[in-house]
Order: sequence, then structure tokens, then C-alpha cells
Amino acid sequence: MSRNPENLRSQIELLSKDASKVDPFSVDAGEPDSIAQFVQAAIGKSGNVDVLIYNVVALARGRPSTIQPATLTSELNINVSGALASVRAVLPDMLQRKSGTLLFSGGGWTVYPAMEFASISIGKAALRSLSLMLAEELRDSGVRAGMVTIIGAVEAGAPFDPQKIGRSFDDLYRQPTDQFPAEIYFRGT
Repeated sequence: MSRNPENLRSQIELLSKDASKVDPFSVDAGEPDSIAQFVQAAIGKSGNVDVLIYNVVALARGRPSTIQPATLTSELNINVSGALASVRAVLPDMLQRKSGTLLFSGGGWTVYPAMEFASISIGKAALRSLSLMLAEELRDSGVRAGMVTIIGAVEAGAPFDPQKIGRSFDDLYRQPTDQFPAEIYFRGT
């Protein structure tokens, strides 16, 4: 799912090598209440969801003392509540099948908060907490949860090229279940 499925191209290409079918869908993560309904429609079209990649960011510049509470709330809705709504939409089926993978895109601000970007720093830290707690909760269920924490600015043709980041998601996905890490750091290699 993505507001713009074209943004998922590198991840779709990598996953399509081994998967029989990968279908991108357009959805606005700022509307968490509609995500469950949308996911059910997608499942009706495509069947089971084997992998959920939540790669969403809302980014407003501002220091903690200057950011408006409404801005923080809106961004948390996109960065965290949308992730939770997505998980809740796909998880029951994954648990029933005892199979599935939940992947989240984290950022360097998760572990190195940036004062000038308070809202996203808070949001990514909250998303990391959600991801780590899901990994622990689901540990023995057959469903895996993990995060790729990107420690740098994403830019095509640079060390943090989206293609390289997509390969990190693929590398994480391919880890054996008994060795599946809750988080990996992508440092632009």
C-alpha cells in the first residue's frame, strides 16, 4: 500500500522475483479508519497478504517548542496510527495461517532525534516502539515483525539510494524465522 504505488517499484521488483504475485494499492495512511476496509478489499482481490511493508512518512519542520499540537497529532496519525491500522487489518489472517511478515521503515531520527524535525523524530520513535513490541508479541506465532532503520537521507544514486534500501527490506524478509531480527540498520552501504 502506498499513497503513490510508483514509490514501491524497487520493493515490488525484488519481492516479485520469488513471489507469485505482488499487487501495489493506493491508500492514504492519514485515514487510518479507512485502512482496514481498504485492506479487506485488497485481500478480496489478491488473496492473502503475505508481506506488509509500511513505508510512510509525514514530515513537518519544527522544534519541539514551536510545532503545533495539531501538526504532531496529524503526523502521528500517519506515521504510527496508520501502521497500527494496517497491522490490525492483516494480522488476523496471518495469525490464522501462522505465516506472514510485517516490515516497517524507520529513520535515523528514530535513534538520533533532530531538534529541527521534532514531529518526525517523535513519530519514528513511536513507530519503532510499535514494531519492536509487535516483534516480541508475535515471536512464537509464525508471524514476523521487523524494521529497517535508515540512518541517512534517501536519495537516488547516492549511498541511501531507494534501490539499495529496497534490497535491505528484501534481505530482512529472507532471514530465517528463527533468526529474524526485530530491527536492522541501513547505513548506506
